[in-house]
Amino acid sequence: MNNENTEAVKSVSAGSIVLWLLGILTIIIGLAGGYVAVIIAGVILLPIVNTLTKKHLKINFSGMARFVIAVILIIGGTVMSSSIDEARQAIDSQSGGSESAPQEEVWTEIYTLKGKGNQDSESFNVTSKKVRVTATTCCGSSSSGSFSGVSLEKENGGYTGPGLHISTSGSEQGEGQTTYRGMAPGLYYVQVISGVNWEVKVEQTN
Repeated sequence: MNNENTEAVKSVSAGSIVLWLLGILTIIIGLAGGYVAVIIAGVILLPIVNTLTKKHLKINFSGMARFVIAVILIIGGTVMSSSIDEARQAIDSQSGGSESAPQEEVWTEIYTLKGKGNQDSESFNVTSKKVRVTATTCCGSSSSGSFSGVSLEKENGGYTGPGLHISTSGSEQGEGQTTYRGMAPGLYYVQVISGVNWEVKVEQTN
């Protein structure tokens, strides 16, 4: 009596082939885009996953059921990813805008003085490292014009920087402005050397 070896031949349906192709393609797309939900959807589509769930979990999902679950995961994952990206862009635009927008300097007037001729002002307190001095003069001789010098001096001495000079032709009004930087807090005064009427304003940054 002859013993015949019989081999079980497994049939592969067209639906299984389609699910294998869709599953692998979906996994590749998910990996390329970094979408976890798409990767999971691709894994669910693979027929081997259904075989494992039947064996270990005693649950059998039809091919159509796995396809529907995969589609839901892909749509949900795409919507969530888009929402997260929009939220990140909104946060980046807000933070980026606040960082890139230059802060406008605010100047506060701390002293003003009007007069004529040479004069030293009384002392006033400076608390900022940046001080701006603005001066106007009026009105010189129609023949020779005028020259005025305005400087900010430290009460206890020491060089503060170059002062402000205003030259005019004829009797026209003159104006000028200069900014002192790196100032040390303390008492200062304005020194004016001029032969005409003048007005000086001192400001500092907050």
